[in-house]
Amino acid sequence: MKATGIITEYSPFHNGHIYHIQKTRELLKPDCLIATISGNFTMRGAISSIEKYHKAQLALNHGVDLVVEIPFPYVNQQADYFAYGAISLLEQLSVTDFCFGSEANDLKKLQEKLDYAKTVNYQKALKANLKKGLSYSQSSMKTIDENIQSNDILGISYLKAIENLKANLKPYTIQRVKSNHRDTTPNDSSIASATALRNLDDISFYVPKEVTDYKNKYGFSDLSDFFSLLHYKLGTTEANELKDYLHVNEGIENLFKKKLVNNYNEFIASIQTKRYTANRINRTLISILTEFKQDIFKLEPVPYINILGFNESGRKYLNKLKKEKQDLIFLPQKKDFTNPILSLSRKADFIYYAHSKSPKPLSPIYNTHN
Repeated sequence: MKATGIITEYSPFHNGHIYHIQKTRELLKPDCLIATISGNFTMRGAISSIEKYHKAQLALNHGVDLVVEIPFPYVNQQADYFAYGAISLLEQLSVTDFCFGSEANDLKKLQEKLDYAKTVNYQKALKANLKKGLSYSQSSMKTIDENIQSNDILGISYLKAIENLKANLKPYTIQRVKSNHRDTTPNDSSIASATALRNLDDISFYVPKEVTDYKNKYGFSDLSDFFSLLHYKLGTTEANELKDYLHVNEGIENLFKKKLVNNYNEFIASIQTKRYTANRINRTLISILTEFKQDIFKLEPVPYINILGFNESGRKYLNKLKKEKQDLIFLPQKKDFTNPILSLSRKADFIYYAHSKSPKPLSPIYNTHN
């Protein structure tokens, strides 16, 4: 069976994601299409709009065969860490090729940008941009290409992860169409960015019906839903203790203490600068919220495969894979498995379900529609 991979977040799932799935199937004709997805937290430093098992169900309903979770510690990070976790999962799942959306739609150009990022000239230019007060991610983006878009930034990180892992994975791109990741409002197309959708009251034109129904029933979750807990933790934790958590550096812990107010939006606005972007602040707050400490995580292949859902094709592929790779740890099947990455992911999920608007299904989803 030929397995093809995609790397996704689905926060929220929309028509552009359906387009990605359909085009990947048309281009690569897989027997099993595997989606690695962020779970209840996302890479931009946010709570997932949609709960992870519901995201898995949406993926299965619209053409994916097997859905696997990228664990939380790889997600609450910058692009290189997220990409490394996702690519390591695809490699372990014996995926031979994967397809990602790209604004440039030119793998050669993306590889050239990655090669430039390894040079002395890049390092010099990066340091110069950092001295201007930009964040590391902004400095990196400006140094590589100040006009580069979000999907291509991730694409470069995917190529970097393939090199670092020596993964036997062939990348493909499809052209991102009709919307850009940074668009805050939709155009007249039926495809809108996830950013734009999070700003809309009526999203029905841009998403499948299941997503509209989900929003009407539960609402989309947001970090502001968790701010009462965050407010308590920030207010009762000393600044020197906050420094134990991932992303807490450069004195941001003192700003958190100094600027603490009861309103989430006011709090973010009072701290945000060129160096402290909203995404960086939110990732830091999520690290504090989940007690994600600096020393708990090192960059290594994901130590287990957490299955969120599958259909009949996905089931057949899993059975084949388990025979070929008996050393892989599959969850939730292996109930006695313990690991710091898993423990932190479970803690993050516990906090999510305690404070978000969505219930948790009790087990992985088996979708009989193929």
